[in-house]
Order: sequence, then C-alpha cells, then structure tokens
Amino acid sequence: MKTCRPAYLKTNLSQLDPTILLKQPQSVLVRIGKSAAFEVTADVQAPGLAKLRYQWFRNGQLLPKEQNRRLAFDPVTPDEAGLYHCLITAHFKDNPPVQAVSQLAELLAWEPGSTIVYGTPSSSPATIGNCPGAYVGYVRFPSVSPPNGWVLVNSAQSGAASDPNNPNPPTKVKWFAYGTPLPPQGSNGCGTGSVVVPPSTCLYRFVVYFPTKVPAGPYSIQLNGFKPYP
Repeated sequence: MKTCRPAYLKTNLSQLDPTILLKQPQSVLVRIGKSAAFEVTADVQAPGLAKLRYQWFRNGQLLPKEQNRRLAFDPVTPDEAGLYHCLITAHFKDNPPVQAVSQLAELLAWEPGSTIVYGTPSSSPATIGNCPGAYVGYVRFPSVSPPNGWVLVNSAQSGAASDPNNPNPPTKVKWFAYGTPLPPQGSNGCGTGSVVVPPSTCLYRFVVYFPTKVPAGPYSIQLNGFKPYP
C-alpha cells in the first residue's frame, strides 16, 4: 500500500523529526475468528523526552481505548475491517510536543467457502481500469503488497465476484491479473459478478466501482471459486 498521510488529519504534523518511525503498520488479510495486529515502533533522538503517546484511528475515527504501540484484534470480526493509522506524540520537558503519523494500513477480513471479504471502500476517483458509466469511487480487495491476492480454487473452473448489497443499479467489477487489467470479457470486463478465466496459476485482484456513491464503513463482497493467497 502506498505510504501516505491521511487527508482527514487537519493538524500540521512534523516530518517525523525528532520522532522517527522505525516500524510502520502493514496491511493484512485475515480470516474472521483468527488474530491479527498492527504495530508501530518510534525512536526519539532529541533530548528531554518525557513520554511517547500513541493513538490509533479507524477510517479516520479516533479509537479512545487504543493507546498502545500495538493494536491487536483477537479475534478479528467483520466490523473491524477498515483503514487504520497511528498518531504518535512525543512530549518533552522544556519544549512543545511533536507529532508524527504512520502510514495507512488496511485490515481485510474474509470468510471461507463462498468467500465474503470485508474491507473499507475508498473515495478515490475511479482511475484504474475504468468501467463504462459514471462511478464515483472504487475499492480493492486486497490492497496489500504482492504477492497477496486471490487464486482460483479449481483450475477447471472460473471464479466471480458479486455485490449482494447493491443490486439495483448493480456494482461493476474489474479484474486484474498480477496488477494488469484483464482483456475484455462479457461487458468489457466490467459487470455484476465479472468472471475471470483460468489459468489458476494467476494471482488475481479486483476493483469495485459503485454506481451511485461510495459506501461508508466495512463493506462486503462475495467471491465464488476463489481462495486467498498466500
């Protein structure tokens, strides 16, 4: 995932000086019921440090009880899917505090079988492999770095993604193999339950285009014939 500073933080944050982030939280795809964690490590070189404080956020909303350098999920639930970041504040004895913010990390939760994936829609413009029509945003499952993605369960079958939450007008789906948009299939590769074809050796990802507005909070997409990799 691209390292960025959340736009919803209005404060003017420092350039990580004197607070230096040695470890950033990393996006993760986790089966519901299993455990997961985000963690940050900060080192302050400036003298006079009194205390380091940590504050975690989900989808831009402060999590009042999450004030440690490690944010644990045990077990992971669908409602916890989302975009997380940590705000680190260095308090000094004789100087004003300095703040630094971590990169965004995404928690994606999935159920096996006819796989349901829970993630947080992005309000970014739909600029990747555009589907025909007016769509105001997209969401990727997963948006973690390679080699994570989805593989077909059975090499003799195809797989599909569908959005049972938004049937009319329908959500559109665009598939990618190793980050490259797949050639047109059916409705230009953009249709409800768009199908990807074998070979199953491909590592697939997909982008969802919403027909009216980007939903808020955790959102579910159903996958048939796929399993997460690794």
